[in-house]
Amino acid sequence: MISVFVGAMKTTQSTTTNLICYMDMNRHVKEKLLEEILPPLNEVRDDILGELQFETVSDFDYLQKVIYETLRVEPALKIPTGSNMMQTCTLNGIKVTPETVIYFNIWNIQRDPK
Repeated sequence: MISVFVGAMKTTQSTTTNLICYMDMNRHVKEKLLEEILPPLNEVRDDILGELQFETVSDFDYLQKVIYETLRVEPALKIPTGSNMMQTCTLNGIKVTPETVIYFNIWNIQRDPK
């Protein structure tokens, strides 16, 4: 359980770091994002932890888009993941037998314009 928690912390940390770096390189994105989040945050600035509501943060559409784009460009999991085949199948004309491990390149999948 601790390894799942630590893994989640590291992926959140790397995604947040990447988001900040990309905002620094793209000032127009940073400005648009601040236009969206600052007004609601200023309303609760005296007690942000006590007064900020989940619904308010859920309404930050542009923030969600920026996070998704950051994850698309820089996936938190860059290591190819593998899958074991359960039965014999054919992939692109290649016969794959059970227990064969197939690796998927997440980085390329997320950059595929299709």
